[in-house]
Amino acid sequence: DAYLNAARESWAVETTLSRRIEDWKSRIETLLAEQEERGTFDIRSYAKSVVNTYKSEGEAVNFRSLVERMKVTHRFQVCRIFAASLQLANSGNIAIEAGKNGKYVEDKG
Repeated sequence: DAYLNAARESWAVETTLSRRIEDWKSRIETLLAEQEERGTFDIRSYAKSVVNTYKSEGEAVNFRSLVERMKVTHRFQVCRIFAASLQLANSGNIAIEAGKNGKYVEDKG
């Protein structure tokens, strides 16, 4: 009897673990399929789009407005635009400034 009870408990644990693994695998496969549909991230292309979004040299635009001007359709694109913006700032093509007192600043118009 003790052997059968131990076997049942072991089977129950394995079954629960197997279900959790299958659920995880399903979620990961879905995420990977979505990732494949996005295409590769070409930082140069995004950087060119960021630069072309500015209307004039020296124009100040907050990041939210930049994203809105670029007509982003997917959330992952915001991350790509941010990465491209950081690269542009690093190379001196654009300047990134903190808001007043280091806080987020809303557009005024």
